Amino acid sequence: MRNIGNFSLREPQDRDLIQYVLDGQQRITSLYAVRKGVRLTRDNIEIDYKDIVIDLTANLDDDDVVLDSKPVGVDCVTVHEVLNASIGKLVSEYGEYIDRISDYKQKLERYHFSTVVIDEYDIDVACDVFTRINTGGRMLTLFEIMVAKTFHQELFDLADRFQQLISSETEKDLELVGYDTIPSETVLQCVSAVACGSVRRQDILRISREDFIDSWDVTTSGLFDAVDYLRSHLGVRVSRILPYN
Repeated sequence: MRNIGNFSLREPQDRDLIQYVLDGQQRITSLYAVRKGVRLTRDNIEIDYKDIVIDLTANLDDDDVVLDSKPVGVDCVTVHEVLNASIGKLVSEYGEYIDRISDYKQKLERYHFSTVVIDEYDIDVACDVFTRINTGGRMLTLFEIMVAKTFHQELFDLADRFQQLISSETEKDLELVGYDTIPSETVLQCVSAVACGSVRRQDILRISREDFIDSWDVTTSGLFDAVDYLRSHLGVRVSRILPYN
């Protein structure tokens, strides 16, 4: 547990539910700093998150609605005020803009952040998962999300299983039969078809780790059967000439 700027975080109690942030800590810290009006010092420069303002005169479609400081002579409200001030205070100070401020407040407070929650992992496994999904701030692919979600230290590593499926020194693989260009998402769709009868992204993400692991061997066996059929009955000798996945 560490404090954020000038804001001291409460020490967790014995009965508190604790969740570890594996990826996105900087973004969560910034959002928290805005909400609480925290001051941070970085590279000997103090940043006061209460200084971030919304230009109330700007068009909603403009790129520069939110500014890191208030321009001279421009009607602005701080993001901290929008999130924390009472309605009475906002009305008294920004009466003519209250509808616009209310709209901003609703957008900020009701915005839905996409998250992936990984349950039942101790801290050692969580740290290992972090090394697998910490990708330098870029958006995770569906495959990377499922690697993290289905990882089991003793039983299953989707990244390794997929690599073995494509190319393996000890087992039957798709490279041996010319089908090593099958995308990872196609394999995920096949697992999902077995596990829940649907191949949509949202349904793949809903598959539990247990159901995914249980469906893996059936899926890979079915993939090899499908490849054998394509090669022997339809004359499609390599996957790269398939018209679609």
